[in-house]
Amino acid sequence: MSCKPSVPPITSDKLLDLKIAQLGMIQSVIGRMSSYSANAKNYCTTILAAVVAFAAQNGSARLVLGAVIATVFFGAIDLYYLTLEVRFREAYGYAANTLYDADLSVRPTKGSRKHAIKAACSASIVLFYGPILGACATVWILIPAPKASVPTSAYGKTGGPPRAVRPSLCAPKQNGCQPR
Repeated sequence: MSCKPSVPPITSDKLLDLKIAQLGMIQSVIGRMSSYSANAKNYCTTILAAVVAFAAQNGSARLVLGAVIATVFFGAIDLYYLTLEVRFREAYGYAANTLYDADLSVRPTKGSRKHAIKAACSASIVLFYGPILGACATVWILIPAPKASVPTSAYGKTGGPPRAVRPSLCAPKQNGCQPR
């Protein structure tokens, strides 16, 4: 005789309740991915505005490169979360279409290039980061480059102060003292 308790069979009503709970969990994960994606856009906008304002104030087009780097960095983060969101939406569709399947996992579908391409071509990415990179290029063009000037020196052609002459440690040939 076995000591294991017997597990009652799962009724179709109970399985349906479990599936509804599973779908709710997948929806909450999709909501978090969407929130993370929006946060990446907010951070990108804040850093971009600060870097471009600093570049315009200093008249240095080189600082716009920092804005481009920040945009690419946050764009990659946004693309990552959007790709995960696409994969979870696909998992949601699969779970919703197989209501009486006993698989109750909350995992995204297996990742592929198709998911990344779908996320990269979404309006959320293209219409946000495309104009930002275009604006950075415009600022790069509009901010004049500093004119190269030949450094002048108050010391003449040498470019530096005259070399200091090292004083000898003792007067030459006095009292048998030889310079070192």
